[in-house]
Amino acid sequence: MDKDTPAYDLVWIQYKLSAGRYRIERIALQGALALGFDEQDIVDCVCGLCAEDFHKSMESNLRPGLWQDVYKSVYDGVRVYVKLQVDPSSDAVVIQFKQK
Repeated sequence: MDKDTPAYDLVWIQYKLSAGRYRIERIALQGALALGFDEQDIVDCVCGLCAEDFHKSMESNLRPGLWQDVYKSVYDGVRVYVKLQVDPSSDAVVIQFKQK
C-alpha cells in the first residue's frame, strides 16, 4: 500500500547527507554510474530535492513496516527517480537512483 505523504522529513534527510551520515545502496550507485553520475552527484541531487518532487511513500518489499519515500526530479538535465529511507541507526539511505 502506498501513501501520498512522505514518511520522512526531507530536510532532515538532506541534513544527514550533507553531514556525511548516509549510505548509498549498490543498486543506487550503479544506477547513477550508468547515467554518468557519481556518489557526489547523488548527494547533490538529494540535497536539491524539494517537497514538490515527492511522488509517493511505499512500504519496503523486503522489510514490511519500513517505509521508503520516492521522489522524481530533474538533475543535470536527466529525469531521475530517487528512493530514500532512514535506517535504524538514523542514517539516511539512498535505496535507488535511476533514470525515470
